[in-house]
Amino acid sequence: MRKFAKFVMLVVGSTIVALVVCLFAAGVSSSGVNLLELTHAFFWACFIVGVAGALIGTALLRFSVWYVLLAGVTTAVLLGGMLYWTNAYLTKKRVELDASNHPPQPINTPAPGLPKRVPINKSHDAKTPSQPTVTIRQHGAGSGAVGGNITTGPCSSVQVGGQSNQSSVNCVPASRILDDEHVDKFKAALEGRRGTLFIFPDGTDADVVPLAKQLCDLFRGHGATNCIGVPGSATQTSITLPTKVNGVHCYLTDENIRRAFRDSGLDCIYENQRLGEGGNTVAPAIVVGNVGK
Repeated sequence: MRKFAKFVMLVVGSTIVALVVCLFAAGVSSSGVNLLELTHAFFWACFIVGVAGALIGTALLRFSVWYVLLAGVTTAVLLGGMLYWTNAYLTKKRVELDASNHPPQPINTPAPGLPKRVPINKSHDAKTPSQPTVTIRQHGAGSGAVGGNITTGPCSSVQVGGQSNQSSVNCVPASRILDDEHVDKFKAALEGRRGTLFIFPDGTDADVVPLAKQLCDLFRGHGATNCIGVPGSATQTSITLPTKVNGVHCYLTDENIRRAFRDSGLDCIYENQRLGEGGNTVAPAIVVGNVGK
């Protein structure tokens, strides 16, 4: 029994010592190596040393050949599994760091369009755009018309004349740019916020880029704000953006950001996931798409 205890202590000790040395070497090397080549070299070296240490240790303690082989296999499985998990974790963190600090690659996405249906949350605080006023003046027998004003909403029909009527349609999407009053509410909600944020315009409507730029200006001073595709900022990214974006989408945003959108009356569709595909993702992030229909 005592011999078996020594065997277990030897295997576990070899694994722990090799793993500690690997993690220290990985921490020193991974901060400056883009693809973790040096870290992987340290991992292999520590793996070989750990297994060799277990084999040599059991042999020196005069264990049988079967115990020596079992020590090598057990150490290889334990140490290899730990190093595999550690390598996966470091690789994921390196991808996130590269996405925020390194020059981005060209966007390979089709031209955005409009989806059939996207739910848009309506807020009672949303600013109401100014509405055009139409004055009707009709003359002549049988027209039955009187002078007066008609207030029209977006995509509404205006009927003109009492006989042989004609109608015109007002269908210009309202701009989502915040006015001074709502900008102040947005800023007030961001007080005290610190953290990284990514903002991407992804649409063809006239207010997509201006709104993205306005959001960039509002978030500057509240942490590291990375604006891609906005005038005065980077124009390319390696992050894969969604296609046919409708509305503003918020990916894993914190409570300060949610409150800022809510208080200013600007709608945002909240996504409970990171932005991007595969291992190349970022969060929190905001994507400004086309106006919701």
